[in-house]
Amino acid sequence: MNAQQQQWFAEGAGCGGGPCFQTSAAMLDAIQLIGGTAFFLYTAWLCMQAYEDFGAERISGTSMLVIWCRSVFLLMVLLYLLVS
Repeated sequence: MNAQQQQWFAEGAGCGGGPCFQTSAAMLDAIQLIGGTAFFLYTAWLCMQAYEDFGAERISGTSMLVIWCRSVFLLMVLLYLLVS
């Protein structure tokens, strides 16, 4: 490496001193953010559907709570797998 490249490396640029569009760390953060948002929205949708079914008397209150618990557990597991 020449002196200019060493300086860029020390400063953490990694793109030859110019602005980087996306680094691998930023890409991983973006993927985790998008995936986490999708999992969260899916869980919210499941909970809302269960609540609407309960309101329309298609399922019991116990079934609604079971669906809520299962969806939140699924959210926790998927987020753990996504982030770890």
